[in-house]
Amino acid sequence: MADYPKLMILSEKFRGVSFKLDKDEMSAGRNDQRDICIKDGSVSSYHCDFIHRDDTYFVVDHDSTNGTRLNNVPLAPGEPAALKNSDLLQLGNIEVMFDFDDGTSVMTTRTETGIDLTSADTGLSTVKEFANLSPFAGNERVSADRNRKVLLGVIAAVGLIVLVLVICMIIMILRMG
Repeated sequence: MADYPKLMILSEKFRGVSFKLDKDEMSAGRNDQRDICIKDGSVSSYHCDFIHRDDTYFVVDHDSTNGTRLNNVPLAPGEPAALKNSDLLQLGNIEVMFDFDDGTSVMTTRTETGIDLTSADTGLSTVKEFANLSPFAGNERVSADRNRKVLLGVIAAVGLIVLVLVICMIIMILRMG
């Protein structure tokens, strides 16, 4: 083997960051204890494993919250999927390219597009909705509710002050006249 394969992050937030797969088994996730640490809320703390066996590299999803996709196909948790040079992976919403040119493959460029307009799934995206972009996602809803209550309280207080001022002015006018 000439060199170790790399995982290169393509997503804008971490673009250019790469990780060498220099062990037979490497774990990936948001947690600092992982061999490959990607600090993004859509990546689970223990997202997946990269395994090297018999001159082949595999990715295995570790039952992650937002899943792992290989070339836009969701992986079943615990099922190894073989990786080839230039495969695209999605760990949560972080896109990563598997880069391993071992010299045995011939690079050809070919583009194929197929559209089945008779499919019942026409117009549906294959990209799943992310159930959890952050471990603190619920806090945004609580904060919005609290802000709404504070705003209503301020409006009520201002309304009460205006009402008291109007009543005071009416009393002053009645006393003068």
